[in-house]
Amino acid sequence: MRHHGKHKGGSIRYKAAGISLVETIVAVAIIALGVTALMAQLEASYRITNVNRETNKAVAHLQAAMEKVIATPFGDIVGIHPNGSSVYLDSISAEDLMTGEYITVTYADENADPLEITVTVCWTSFDGRSRSRSLTTMRTR
Repeated sequence: MRHHGKHKGGSIRYKAAGISLVETIVAVAIIALGVTALMAQLEASYRITNVNRETNKAVAHLQAAMEKVIATPFGDIVGIHPNGSSVYLDSISAEDLMTGEYITVTYADENADPLEITVTVCWTSFDGRSRSRSLTTMRTR
């Protein structure tokens, strides 16, 4: 867009109207700042999504293990699943296991009735942190 203006000598002078280089640099800097903030939010969202996905998978494995222990006759629980032993789930495929995943069964008192059973799943998350979840139930004769 051009503006018309009279110069001292009476001739018409044209001034170019537009954006200066400084304005352009400032606009680019503001946009870059916004994009950087957006990328940080996307990365945080990605991490939260992965942690939730892993936790959901771990809880599903944990519930399956607890069901396996609970389905065992009361008198055989401690014999089949000794205190501190691992519970192996045949139904979990190798692809479905998480890094370093293992499931253990522990008892507050192996001879108690009711028997307090705690099943714990531990794994290493995608970001290298050790994570675990536990379920506890009571079982009686």
